Order: sequence, then structure tokens, then C-alpha cells
Amino acid sequence: MGQPFTLKEAVEGMRRFLNLTVLLPTLAIAAIGFAIWGWHAQAAALNLTWLDVLYHSLHAVTLSNLYAFSERYNQDWRIDTARVLGAIAFVVAATKAVLALLSTHASRMFGRYRRGHLLVVGDHGVARGVTEAAAARAATVTWISNAEEEALPIPGALIVPKRWEPSLATSFAANHAARAVVAFRNEVQQVAAVRALRAVSPRLPIVMNFADAWFAERMDELENIQGVRFVSQVQLSVRALHWRIPPFLIARRLGHRRLHALIFGLGRGGEAVLTDLLLSSLTSFLGKPRVTIVDPRAREIRASLFQRCPGLSETVDIELIDPELVSDVRLLPTNALALAQSEDPFTLAYVAIDEDLRAMALAVSLQAVARREGWAMGPIFTRLVHGGALPEAPRDGEVAGLVQFGATADFAAAIGLFDPDFDALPQMFHEAYRRTAPSDAPANIEWERLPEEFRESNRRQLVHLPAKLASAGVDVAAWLRRPLPPTSATGGIPLPSLDSDPDLLERLAELEHRRWMMDRTLSGWRPGPARDNARRIHPDLKPYAELTEATRELDRAIVREAWAALSSDKGSGFFPDGGWALETPALRAAAE
Repeated sequence: MGQPFTLKEAVEGMRRFLNLTVLLPTLAIAAIGFAIWGWHAQAAALNLTWLDVLYHSLHAVTLSNLYAFSERYNQDWRIDTARVLGAIAFVVAATKAVLALLSTHASRMFGRYRRGHLLVVGDHGVARGVTEAAAARAATVTWISNAEEEALPIPGALIVPKRWEPSLATSFAANHAARAVVAFRNEVQQVAAVRALRAVSPRLPIVMNFADAWFAERMDELENIQGVRFVSQVQLSVRALHWRIPPFLIARRLGHRRLHALIFGLGRGGEAVLTDLLLSSLTSFLGKPRVTIVDPRAREIRASLFQRCPGLSETVDIELIDPELVSDVRLLPTNALALAQSEDPFTLAYVAIDEDLRAMALAVSLQAVARREGWAMGPIFTRLVHGGALPEAPRDGEVAGLVQFGATADFAAAIGLFDPDFDALPQMFHEAYRRTAPSDAPANIEWERLPEEFRESNRRQLVHLPAKLASAGVDVAAWLRRPLPPTSATGGIPLPSLDSDPDLLERLAELEHRRWMMDRTLSGWRPGPARDNARRIHPDLKPYAELTEATRELDRAIVREAWAALSSDKGSGFFPDGGWALETPALRAAAE
């Protein structure tokens, strides 16, 4: 986010110079040194003791004593030098004091006219996290914190401690911002803030944190909300987790015939886990996934989930366990869990409750039960907002190891805030669809005009790429360690040729159709004879073999586009931090 050099940057540059910790001590030490040197040279002539020398030296540096003993004193360049250095130190210290007093007012004044900045609005934890991440990258950032008290300072960021009101959008140059991030604890308030920003700057790219990902998909229909990208902090953290540690590889390492996930808590966090788990783990070598959900609202969850997602039972087996309402989260429904484990062994578990301490207590208790009962399961992924409490990857050979995800600090990177090509691959998938789809298809429009729900659907295709690679027989761990095209200087691991193996293309196209059906089902769509967007009915929600040839070609086009992208020089750029965390022998073995 480049911007022209402004007076505000000049002031900040001066402050950084004057804040150098070595500047004032250096000036002071040099001044005193020259003064002592000069007065010591005249000590004998003036009959001065060492205490007299020190006394006169300090007075010379502080400019508080003119030349004493003038009738016997010979002017000395060293004492003059000390006086000059003392004067410079005084000016620097005074300038620092003035800038410290005026910096807040000056920053806010210049902040009203800045251009090309990142505007952050809200009091949610991710607002501060984004501001810190932007400032660390030397980006120009303004944070309207929705609080009347001063927040802890962030070097390089302008923090405005004001309660949000629509007039602030104009006051702090929303119409000149490069983009905006909105994150309030009160999500109704943040919808109002987004509408206010849109009124001031209709073309401003806005990212809004919304905990309920399912609800966020439907916000695009509101007036003055179109084009806003809704993201869920927990959903993005789950997506990043599955990039690092694909669940289907854990299932294959454990020798499971199908993936069986255990989820504690199906609030907003649990639903994000469920959605991303199902979208990322469909492979050709695992059967219908199974999910066991433990939540005291089991009956309510079942009714809500299947009302919002008709047909979900056709794609995944879901069992709900009611542990009864207890204050001690460590009290687990062990009998019900043991029964579910005996029918299909648990592959991995997620603790997705909101409070960090309760989440850790439940995870530790589950680990103890799993090890005591001899369940040979994979990691227990535990959602913690504060980072560093648990490892971020499982240890080699560990049974039911605790792994953390969901730290607020990771949010800025997860939304691709500083990556100008963040949506490059989703746009490529969309263009591949447009080349094959009928011209009158509702989604056959330019990316810029595409509703956010369909943009997010294209982004979701990325989470399934490793499953496609594994289903094609690719050594996923090895490929991800060197995700380069075979034509590169260092050489890469070639992908199987789709042109020479039409059966592989067909298998992957069918897998892509299964992924698409899962995506549409999770978004509330259901099958019907004719497409109806308002009622969320789609005629292609049926097995791949029953599709028309034209529709099957759409799935093939997506697979070809993915293969072309992954085989290109840009292929390595589609994977965060160079790929998934598959460096332990146990996880590498899952891909072999």
C-alpha cells in the first residue's frame, strides 16, 4: 500500500531520529569529556582541585556559568566545544519534549488528510491484531478503536480513541483509504459501521469479521453491503490449520476406512470446524465421513443444522451426544464416547468452545481419557485465542496430542491483507467456470460483480487441493516440500498428466463434483428440477453419473485449471508459508 511522502511521515521520521537512545547520552558524555579536558589543562594555573574541575565542567556543559577567573583565564577550544555540545543536547531534549506533547494532535490532524492507508475500525481483538501487523510492515494505518480511553500505543500506527459514529468515516478519510477492516465485538454495530463506510466511499474494499460464517454468507443481500468480504476469525484459523495438517492424511496414517471427527461445542467455532473439515477431507480413498458432536444443546443443534442445511445427512453421518449441562467441563460423557469410538475409531478431535481456560481443561481431560482407554487417535485440536499455550503441530508418534489453533494474532495473514494476489487462484477457477458454463448462468459474470457468496465458494476450492493431489497418487508431503514445476532450475515433482490419463481426470472431476455438492449443501442449497437462487434449489445436486455431459465438463474444467496452476511457476505461491506442517516422520508416512 504505497502512498506519497507527507508531513506526517516527516514528523514521524524526526521523532524516530530524536528517539535514538544513543544520541543524548553520546552528546552528554562528549560535552562533559571536553569540559573536563579543558578545565584540567588550566587547573594548575588557576589552582583548581579535582572537585573544582568537575564543578566548572558541569557548569560549562549546562551553560549556567560564564568564564570564571577571567583575569587569569585563557579561552580554551575544548571548553567552547563542550558548551556547543551541551547546547545541542539541550535543543534535542527540548525538541523531543515538544514533539511528545504535539505528536498525538499532529497525527490526528494529518490523519484526516492521509491517502492510501489501511483503515481499521472496531474494538474486537482482531482490530488491534491487524493494526499491529500492518504497522510491523511499515504500512500506513489508522485504527478507530471505538473506545474513549487511550489504547496501548502501536509504533507507526495512528490510534483514534473515539466511540464509533458515522461522522468519523469522513473525519479520518475513509474515501482516501486503500482498504478497510471492520471488527466489533457487537456485530450489529459493525454492520452499521460498514454501511456508514460504504456511504462515504462506495468503492472502498472492506473486510468484515463475522463470527457466524453461515449468517455472513447471507449478508451480501443487504443494501449497501454488496461487495463487502465477510470473514470469520475462527473459520480462517481452522482453514489455516487444515492447510498445515490435512485431516485425511491423519486418517490414512491411522488406517481408518473413513474419517471420524469428534467436535466439542457446535457454536460458531464448531460450525466453522465442521464446514472446513468436510470441504477439505473428501478423497477417493476414504468413505463417507462421520462426525460426532458433543454439546448440551444437542437437540436444538440437530434441528437448526438440518433446517439450514437440508440434505446434509446424505453427505456426512452426524451423531450428537448430550453430555447434560454441567459446570465442570472435565466431566466427559465417557460411556457415549466409548460407544462411538467402538463403532468407528476417532481420527482426531476438536475442542471449539469459546473460553480459553475451559477449552484447555476439556482438552486435557479428553487426552487423559483417550490414553487411558487406549484410543489410537490423532491430535486434539484446541481453539485458544491467545497464542503460545500449546504446540502448533503434533509431536512424532504422540497419541491424542494437544495442538493449538485460532490465535487472534494470525488473523491479518489469514485474510491475505498484505497479499495483492490473494484471490488470484480463486479468480482463475472462476474464469475456468465462465469459459465452460452457459452464457446465461447466474454466476457467469465478471469477478468484480460476483456476489461474495460465490467468491467465497471459489476460495473454498483451495482447501480441497491437497485432497485432490493425494487422490491422484501424488506424494503430498514430498510435493509440498518442493512445490515447484519440473521445468524450474531446481526441478520439482511432476503431477500426473491428465491428458494421457483420462480415467484420472474423470475420477478427479467426480471428486470435484462431490466437493461442490458438499459446499452447496453446507450453504443451504437442496436439489430440485430447476435452478432457483431465491429458494436455493439446484438441479445438479445429484451424483456425478446422473449429470449431463455439459455439466460434467464444468467439473473437468476446474480440475484442469487446478492442475495447470499447480504445475506453473506460480504454483508454490498458492500455499501459505511453503505448505503444510508435514515434516514429522509420522505425518510424512501418511503421505507415502
